[in-house]
Amino acid sequence: MLGNISLRWFLLVFSLVTVFCSSCYLTRSKDQWSYTKQDLERQILKNPNDYDANYKLGIAYATRKVTILPSSTSTSTIDRCCLVLRLSSPYNWKKFFFRKAILYLKEATRIKPESAAAHLALGKVFGNKIINDGFGAIRHTVISKKLF
Repeated sequence: MLGNISLRWFLLVFSLVTVFCSSCYLTRSKDQWSYTKQDLERQILKNPNDYDANYKLGIAYATRKVTILPSSTSTSTIDRCCLVLRLSSPYNWKKFFFRKAILYLKEATRIKPESAAAHLALGKVFGNKIINDGFGAIRHTVISKKLF
């Protein structure tokens, strides 16, 4: 009789811990970046010619940080094969974010061509190591200096 009660308590505590941990895991993926991105994309869908939303989303993509998750230390053949993919992943994500930033910042400069801040941000994105478009970086930086 006593063993049956302790088993019930164990199952009750185990199920409550499981439900709590799974809810924490599900809410963990929704960080501030997700909400910011959703709000700005919603504003752009409502009004595609909104300069502020395009500029803010472009800046958000340009300043987005990519975190590298720690990998396991096992030396199996599967891990060795996937090592190249793991190492190239942050580079590819940064490239993706910078391309999205270019898209939204170009749209912001199309909407408001006299904005020096958008041209300067676009010049910085073009001039980083990953995109490395020297002509675009120089062009937008010169335009922004003329507008200041």
